[in-house]
Parts: sequence; structure tokens; C-alpha cells
Amino acid sequence: GFAVGPYYAYSTLDGDGYDQRLAVGVSAGRPLTARSSLAIHVAHEDIGNLDSRFEFVDGSRQLVGLRYLWLEGPHRLHIRYEFSVDDRSGASVSPIRHGLRAGYQRQLNAHWIAGAELTLRHSNYDDLTEPRREDLAELAIVVARQISRNWQLTGEYRYSNNDSNVSEFSYQRHRA
Repeated sequence: GFAVGPYYAYSTLDGDGYDQRLAVGVSAGRPLTARSSLAIHVAHEDIGNLDSRFEFVDGSRQLVGLRYLWLEGPHRLHIRYEFSVDDRSGASVSPIRHGLRAGYQRQLNAHWIAGAELTLRHSNYDDLTEPRREDLAELAIVVARQISRNWQLTGEYRYSNNDSNVSEFSYQRHRA
């Protein structure tokens, strides 16, 4: 298939308006086999602050992504690669990124789904006085139960390890 369209996003930080994104994206995909497909997505985002304290986020992002999807009965596998370049007012929020994501999901029965996803992302912040490099590795485990046609109960555990050449940006995180 083929799709072109705008999208809008709004985010907050501690309850205050942080940024808004107005973007246009183009997506195209095609089947490779009866059970697999390949798609590409290209987008441009204009990003603006919602509060003068966050003027450093003003700017833009360009991204391109590729996705492979395989479906076989109750099994679903996806692999994604994404490349993005941020050009913002603040160099601390202007990375060049390469990301790889692989996920597997299995329909266990009519009500239960289980899955896992691994994300690897490399970020370069070259415009800083001290250039920063970050390597993020994330593992997520998800279990979901379909309660009714319109309701699903989901539990997720996510482990993140961000390694940076600037120690204050290195961390390990557990989220549930």
C-alpha cells in the first residue's frame, strides 16, 4: 500500500506543555511473500516549544525507516531500522540516530498475547562542545489479555541500559 498524510503530536513534561510536532509522512509497502512484507516510511517534522523554558526544542527532524513484517498463524515478527537527524535550537537535543528494533509476538489463545522486543539505538551529538555518543539497549516483555472487543489489559516490563561517553547520561532503568 501507499499512504501520504500529516500528523500532529503534543507532549508534556511534568504536566506543562513541552513540544508540539506537525509532520508529513509518506509510507509505501509491498508484500514479499504471502506471509511477509517490506515497507518504507519517510517523514519531516516541524517541532516547536509550548513554553519559553523549552525553546531549545525548536527545529526539525527528518527520518527514514524500513520495516520487515512476517506473519504465520499465531506468530508475528517485525524488524525495523530507523535513521533520523534532528536539527534543533539546542545541540543537546539534536542527535543523529540509527536504531534497530526486533520484536516477536504470539497469540497464545483467543484472549492472551505474549511478546518481546529488543531495541538497539546509537546516537551522536556532534554539535556539543564535548561531542556525546550514546548506545541504548532495551528489552521489553509484554503480556496482554483481551477483555472485550474494545478493551485490553496489558502488562509490560522494560529494561534499558544507556551507555554514554559522558557519565551523567549513562544509566540503567527498570520500568513496569
